Amino acid sequence: MALISLNSIGFSQKDPQFQKTLNWIESLYNVNGRHNWHDEPWETSWAALAILETEHSHELSHIAYDSAKWLLTLQDHEGKIVSPHYTAYFIMICNKLKIQREDIEIFNIASNKAAEYLLKSISDKNLWTGEPWSNGQILWVCLIQRNSPAATMRYF
Repeated sequence: MALISLNSIGFSQKDPQFQKTLNWIESLYNVNGRHNWHDEPWETSWAALAILETEHSHELSHIAYDSAKWLLTLQDHEGKIVSPHYTAYFIMICNKLKIQREDIEIFNIASNKAAEYLLKSISDKNLWTGEPWSNGQILWVCLIQRNSPAATMRYF
């Protein structure tokens, strides 16, 4: 989250601390041999998003791509990936990835299914969950995706 925030306010990605942090994120990838960060959707989503937000995303895109494929294995038949906020992060990752041609259909279907799940699971009482931070994360992703010209998902 820190790298994403620093990048959004124009912090130089050439700064040694920025690069050191990005290298640290990269060093923790795949330590378990399963193309993720510690088998945890939270860390995997945020690490992939941090990579995709940097000017180094081209050289590290294979890491973000493989981690997105791992997240895809967690998607259920409804389109949910573990919980609503992880589902929203997955949509955001899909829209930032340069998806390889052979997988574009799979990711488009998964992203659209995730968006459908989010729309269907809104509740009158508490949006998606009873946790304001979780609902805030989902709304943040929806807003970003809605305003993104590169977004492939058109639900928001």
